Amino acid sequence: PAYHTDMIYTDETGPEVEIELPNPETFTSCPSQAISMRVQDTRGVDPSTIVLEVQGTEYTMEDPELNYITPALMFSPAEPFEDGDTVEVVLLAAEDSLGNELEEPVDWEFYVDLSPPTADMIFPEPNSITTCSDSTIELLLQDTGSGINYDAVELGLNDSPISSDNWEVRGDTIIVSPPIVLSEGEVTVNVFYVEDVAQYCEPNSAEGMEFSFTVDLTGPVCEPQFPLPGQLVDTLNPNITLRITDNYTAIDTSSIVVAINEDTLSYGSSGLDFLEGYLRIDTYEAGLIFEPGESIFVQLISATDSPSSCEPNPLSTPCGYQLTILGDIGRLLECVGAPAETVYLPLTFESIEGTHLTSLSFEINSNPEVAEPIDVVTADGL
Repeated sequence: PAYHTDMIYTDETGPEVEIELPNPETFTSCPSQAISMRVQDTRGVDPSTIVLEVQGTEYTMEDPELNYITPALMFSPAEPFEDGDTVEVVLLAAEDSLGNELEEPVDWEFYVDLSPPTADMIFPEPNSITTCSDSTIELLLQDTGSGINYDAVELGLNDSPISSDNWEVRGDTIIVSPPIVLSEGEVTVNVFYVEDVAQYCEPNSAEGMEFSFTVDLTGPVCEPQFPLPGQLVDTLNPNITLRITDNYTAIDTSSIVVAINEDTLSYGSSGLDFLEGYLRIDTYEAGLIFEPGESIFVQLISATDSPSSCEPNPLSTPCGYQLTILGDIGRLLECVGAPAETVYLPLTFESIEGTHLTSLSFEINSNPEVAEPIDVVTADGL
């Protein structure tokens, strides 16, 4: 005899779940990011058994935020997420038409990034002074969320785009090698465009950022103020003043060195002071001794500027000159005249070579009764 056994299939497996969006540990730039997953079963899913938890709040089919159209379960937040949120999602419960439950809750998290990247120039520092015309430029690009899409970065110098061949990425820093030697003056570094890498919705982007620094290729300039070159001074201890200026930076006072004849003075020496661009030397306080008729040779040996980066610039031009202590360089010769006679007063000069004498002034105390003007006549090349 033949025996027949009816095979009865028993379904004891609950619904299966597949996450659609956002995927676990991804970033979204949408504040009202929808959450979607596939919840399905061969016997069908009972929507009334679905319980979804988002950020600690449970939702069922009675809530307007939750919608189920086989097999898609969709959540739309009533209130937007905030920048920096870590959104925790848990499908707590779902049963098929036979009452079979989920084997275990399905949970994951994603991140909300609503802020664009930021840019900073870290070398040279913004608004700083550098003496390097071939210096690299370092930009720090940061994003608090998804990170930087470096393939989309657009940079420029002085409002002109530069190729990505002229920069490289090291960590979160872009090292820019200018395609040309930088000229003296202000340099503008442009970040035309930068975006992050949020996986959902449009990336957060920033544009039109710029920074500047100044290239200084010229050193300080020195100008004698008093006494002037070649001038005769009527004191044995003249005060000497030099004007020292720079186009962009302050003078580094520690670099100032001046020579007066055989003596060398530096900033901090007695009698030497530098204030508001003027170097003043009190030769008496400095302990310098001169004689009548002596020539004084003044030379500014050193003075540098004070850039923020790279080596300081030295003096642009030499600054040295001569002045002379007034001595017995002139004398009045004896002369005799009768009343109403024109009298010539011979005045002889000696040892004036090297004094750069260019003019003479006379003060003559004459008798007020003399009606005719007094003339000065020069001779012998003077």
